[in-house]
Amino acid sequence: MLGKYRFSRDKSQWKLRSRNVSRILGEEQGLTESSLVLIPTIILFLCVIQIVASVITRSAELNILQGEVSKGALYGNSNLGTILTRKPLPGGGSLLIRRTLQRSHAITPLLIGGDDFETTGIAVDENS
Repeated sequence: MLGKYRFSRDKSQWKLRSRNVSRILGEEQGLTESSLVLIPTIILFLCVIQIVASVITRSAELNILQGEVSKGALYGNSNLGTILTRKPLPGGGSLLIRRTLQRSHAITPLLIGGDDFETTGIAVDENS
């Protein structure tokens, strides 16, 4: 049974096998087609990565800003910066609103300037 899978070392069979391999590797019909598909695939991949990075950046910046505004409402607003709107509430206290303009970096050449977005953090200050 093992004799069926053994390779013979006859030179004529090696030449025949080498011709078959060179014939298979010599065909280049799919080479140009695959290279033409590769460029749009890379652009699509980079666009998806850009969208994912933008969504994650927006979520992270919003969470950081909301945490700062909430901390300022609990402990006083000394570290919130100058861009802060305080609106009084009818029952007492006030509403703290802080807006910041953020920019995420461009990954793809299709979005040259990056992504500019505004985040808003809102908290209720019951101490004032």
